[in-house]
Amino acid sequence: MQVYFDSIGEPIVKKKMTRNNSISRNKSLLLLVIKFALLIFISYFIVQLSIGAKEIEEKRDIPGLQTTMEFADQYMKGKYFMDWPDLGSYLESIDWRSSEHMLKLSSDVGTLRVTPLWGEGYQITQIDMKKGNNDAAIWIFYKTDLNIKVTSNYKGNYTKHNIEYQNGSYIPNLQMEQETGFTTDEIVEQADKMRTAFEEEMAKMHQYQIVRAKERREKFTNFCFITFLLFFLPYLLIKWAGINRRADIEDKYLEEVLEETIVKEKEKLFKGRYLLSGIGMAFWIYILKTIVSEFMLFSMEGTAKEYAAYGISAVIAAIVFGLFWKSLADKKSDRTDTGSNLPKSVLQFLSGSIATLIMVQLAVVFVPRFYSFEWRFYKINLLADGIAFFILIMIAAIIRRTAGTAHDDTKAIEGGVSEDGA
Repeated sequence: MQVYFDSIGEPIVKKKMTRNNSISRNKSLLLLVIKFALLIFISYFIVQLSIGAKEIEEKRDIPGLQTTMEFADQYMKGKYFMDWPDLGSYLESIDWRSSEHMLKLSSDVGTLRVTPLWGEGYQITQIDMKKGNNDAAIWIFYKTDLNIKVTSNYKGNYTKHNIEYQNGSYIPNLQMEQETGFTTDEIVEQADKMRTAFEEEMAKMHQYQIVRAKERREKFTNFCFITFLLFFLPYLLIKWAGINRRADIEDKYLEEVLEETIVKEKEKLFKGRYLLSGIGMAFWIYILKTIVSEFMLFSMEGTAKEYAAYGISAVIAAIVFGLFWKSLADKKSDRTDTGSNLPKSVLQFLSGSIATLIMVQLAVVFVPRFYSFEWRFYKINLLADGIAFFILIMIAAIIRRTAGTAHDDTKAIEGGVSEDGA
């Protein structure tokens, strides 16, 4: 000990830092770093697992993207201009005044031109049909109209022929056969190949988009984690520097200041526990839902599977957050009373949940790109959040009762000791 005296002659005792103190500093810092790194690693692993599960789910089923018509309605939009060239095809504007596009589709049977028919399906054209010196173009309609149109340049004249479909078969068009050199059966066979090629190429684009969606989710996740670390790590370093500086100024052991800081931070977190729970549980329920659905409930199907996955995810999230708040509530049982402030707690929880779901919905729409805004997303997620909130309240009540019992036992023991001492 080094002894100093103040202005009135009173001794001031300063604690001398020893080698043990330095070792303790390093251990405390190392423990914080390990806890932080472990939390980040587990969170990142769960999110990546959810991304993998989402890909499995999307390969099996995406509502509104099941048929070739639905694929075409989705992927012949302008936002896929840059994607079609990756498959050897090209999307072009029909007219600057129109939002519709024409697709030059590369396929095994040749280049097809796909044009929307204003809500009446799609017209598919192949113009490079040749037989000897004859050439022809085949026009088919992909929806309910099975008739086939054939055009050609016969002896310098533009001709047009229809091959009609009646009573389950095509009627031979002898004039078309004479002018083009193609038999009706050859035209019908090629038309079937064109329909099949259109279906296959649209399915390829759909699978391509699912793979791209996974890649975008991974990039988006990495960006979010890196951004978080770039802000949070400097914050931790600044906080740690402040703890060391305060320990030196107040002449306290580092462990004392660290413990006081942790207690203060716990108090801040505990005061906003319902807002933070709403934010955290809404996010993790959404992330866990796909994992539970694909890896735990694989034997179930349909809506029952979806609701069960949300319910199980809500229970898991509520228990984890409840245990976390329990660690913050230790020695603060008088602050765990939710009943008297239930409306305020509900409002805080809902505010956090809704804000998080809005951010998640924006990410869902713009990252995979083949989803659209829907109210059902909010309804089912808020239902799961409500279940989680109810379980969290139950956990808080159990904590309150347990803490109250322990407090009464402690008072009884203290009272007994006092009487014995008296």
